[in-house]
Amino acid sequence: MNKRLFHLDLIRGLAALLVCSGHLRAFLFCGLEEIQLPSVFTKVFYFLTGLGRQAVMVFFVLSGFFVAGSVVDAWKGNRWSWRGYALRRLTRLWLVLLPALVVTLAWDSIGAWLSDGKGYNGCYYGLVNSGPTATSPASHSVAIFLGNAAFVQTLIVPVFGTNGPLWSLANEFWYYALFPMLWVAALGKGWTRWVSALLAGVLFWRLPASLLLSGIIWLLGLGSFIAWRTPALAAKARHPLILALAGLAFVLTLCLSKTGHWLGSDYCIGTAFALLVPGLAARNSPPAAYQGVAVHLSELSYTLYVMHFPALAFVAFVFIAPTKYPPGLHGFALYLLLLAGVLAYSWLLWWCFERNTDRLRRWLEPRLGILARPRNRS
Repeated sequence: MNKRLFHLDLIRGLAALLVCSGHLRAFLFCGLEEIQLPSVFTKVFYFLTGLGRQAVMVFFVLSGFFVAGSVVDAWKGNRWSWRGYALRRLTRLWLVLLPALVVTLAWDSIGAWLSDGKGYNGCYYGLVNSGPTATSPASHSVAIFLGNAAFVQTLIVPVFGTNGPLWSLANEFWYYALFPMLWVAALGKGWTRWVSALLAGVLFWRLPASLLLSGIIWLLGLGSFIAWRTPALAAKARHPLILALAGLAFVLTLCLSKTGHWLGSDYCIGTAFALLVPGLAARNSPPAAYQGVAVHLSELSYTLYVMHFPALAFVAFVFIAPTKYPPGLHGFALYLLLLAGVLAYSWLLWWCFERNTDRLRRWLEPRLGILARPRNRS
């Protein structure tokens, strides 16, 4: 899967931006319930910056689309190998995650020193509803560092330091491992089929039910991929009316998710978005300016997601908390300044690390005896 899918690129980038902007709003602004007679603009702002969890469900569907789709493509093209797949997945994950753990340690250590530990000990959790808690303060032990590097955060160890968004990487990694095991167990031959089935059984036995159930949302992305690659289904999905209805259903689930209605559950959000994806993938000729924005946002999305929270926590715990701003000119100016700052900081870290993913992969492939593959950005 080598060609860019610009609408999906844009959505992936916007999803990471929503997660970041939501955390920034929680650190900076008071709750909507504390505002008397909020304007329409304020309500829309709080709604959009309150979609962090929903954005992660979008990530799961897109991950299933690209990663499970790459497994299907490699299998059908007789190019499948565990070594090649593992190299692609681990270089993609570790080249950003390992620096993120080090950066988290640096931000947290300096911030705890300057703030005398306030915020890092969980005392501000009630203000921001995110980050360390009094019962689970920021911890930076070697065991927790290694556990996060091994993707067992929330399973065996807590997330590292203040970096709460790392919880979803554990889900992603185990879906990456489990799906090809199930695929090979179903369609493979010989001893690899039985070993894959055995390993998949062990994972089903050991992994938490909540993680496995959320994997249904990830698998919806595979359904979107199959629909996109089926000409008759793709033709229907790209029809303007079908696309509009799928988009409306997705927006409706997002709205209902703020009310507690079951139609706004993670599964309904994932399903509605998965219905939208094939049509967006099939309509892939936007203007050049759109393509440029989409590509740049998508390229930055992973780095932004795993790097933003410790930096924002540092600013909030050291310079802002326990102050909370009401919506207004001063508050929004500071919000935009901090958002621009964290985007610039994330871009710098992307330039240092994530942009070199393909280069590192190409360097490792011959040394590991793996034939070079076409560029795969998933």
